[in-house]
Amino acid sequence: MTTATLTAPPLAHGGRAVVVLARIEARRHLRGAALWLGLLGLVYFGLGARETDWQSGVYSVFPVIFVPLVAATFVAAVRSGGRDRHADLPPLAEEAPLDDNARAIARLFGLTPFVAACVLLVIGIETGIRIEGGLWVGIEPGRTDSAVHTIPELLQPIALVLLAAAAGVAAGRRFRRRGPITLMGLILVFITGFLGWWAFQVLPLAYVTLVQTQPVSESLELVADIRAVPDDWLLEYVAEERGWVRVYVDQPMIAGHVVYLLGWVAVCTAGIVGGALGRRWLWFGLAAVGVGLIVQVAATGFALSPNSFGS
Repeated sequence: MTTATLTAPPLAHGGRAVVVLARIEARRHLRGAALWLGLLGLVYFGLGARETDWQSGVYSVFPVIFVPLVAATFVAAVRSGGRDRHADLPPLAEEAPLDDNARAIARLFGLTPFVAACVLLVIGIETGIRIEGGLWVGIEPGRTDSAVHTIPELLQPIALVLLAAAAGVAAGRRFRRRGPITLMGLILVFITGFLGWWAFQVLPLAYVTLVQTQPVSESLELVADIRAVPDDWLLEYVAEERGWVRVYVDQPMIAGHVVYLLGWVAVCTAGIVGGALGRRWLWFGLAAVGVGLIVQVAATGFALSPNSFGS
């Protein structure tokens, strides 16, 4: 008598298992400290940003207040990525429902609570800004108190959290000693996030830093009479240069920066999935990084030094 053995389709079985593991991972993050510490830091810096007392200060700090959540996402992602590579765990059996790559994808999807929190906070904060009538940018005679963030500016914090998630999982899978790589990642986030708010906003650093702030400024040294500029221009007087500058949001530049960040998300994802699929993600990501850089440089008139563009 012959006994038939029924086997579930590998793709369907694996797909369901990925979802199940991602849900388990998401619940683990909701119970963990990283998410809540990141949100606490975001609230703390967000409340502090309201006290900023210079033109466009509150406006430009918007992406910076998300840096604590970005850092927390990276810490949690490194732990998630290394969960299947821990030295004390036995290797996966051949009959395991999920192979190593599928587990890594599930770990990545399990970081959804961080992304969801970021999306909700971006929507909530910007809704509050619009309800209050907007923010202060510029000084008389070119000033507005009703400035609101553009779509690319709102997408930047979400792209940063996605990048932290993908980079963290990739790093956790690659390095067994998670402590040093976590510390290095946090230092990078701190330098290009908090310090980069002012130190890395000159060209060409503004193209490649994690956090790019808006608005940018453009010198008006060739304008003989400031009263002759268009009425809708926003202005600032720079005492150090003894002259006026035009202040404006460069939407193509910030849009290119978001594409640049998403390109690195794809590159990090390539390091997670591996194989032929990973190679496709890698080429796609590198292309997006290149396109993002080109768009940014083109938006500034191909300026490659602080003196060639007043950023």
